[in-house]
Amino acid sequence: MFIIDFIRSILCKESRELQLLVTKLKTEISELLNENKNLKIKEAQLLKEQTVPGDYPIYKMRYSEQITELEELGLEMQVKTQFRPDTWVYYTDEEGWNKIIPFLTFPADLYVAEGGDEGGADCDGYAKYASAKAEMIFKLANGCIQTWGQMPLGRHAWNLVTIHTDNGRIRKQFEPNAGFEYAGELFSIGDHVYQPDSWK
Repeated sequence: MFIIDFIRSILCKESRELQLLVTKLKTEISELLNENKNLKIKEAQLLKEQTVPGDYPIYKMRYSEQITELEELGLEMQVKTQFRPDTWVYYTDEEGWNKIIPFLTFPADLYVAEGGDEGGADCDGYAKYASAKAEMIFKLANGCIQTWGQMPLGRHAWNLVTIHTDNGRIRKQFEPNAGFEYAGELFSIGDHVYQPDSWK
């Protein structure tokens, strides 16, 4: 009888300790969830603060026009034409892009070479991030596209933007990786050996 009572007391004690542990874990999880929520709020506030470059006009064109115009520039579309993702392209003028592009240029230390032991952002990632941010934050969907070309350092990716002018549309490009010499500024196709041959 003593042994049974002893075992029961141990089990009760362990049960209480387990309940205390579960309560503690629930509290910690709740605190982490609240902390994550607060971080998301802060992130949204920071994004809002850092992505208000001032007013800029927004124009639009049909995606099919973009395909044709880029073909005329010798750029091949990497997505099959029948699977084109959208109907419209939104873009701004050169003054507008000059306000926005600093926000589409990212620190060099984010770069991780392809094929390493861990995944990360290589040049494709930088170009993709700039294109996505132009769409999500600045409402310029498809106006800032990813483009690829052969450079002295090898195959490389950067960005090409559609620009409104009084005489129609033109394209210029920029390097989104701040570690490159000409990062964060607009320049013409072919300048600084940036010669694109494809896009998406």
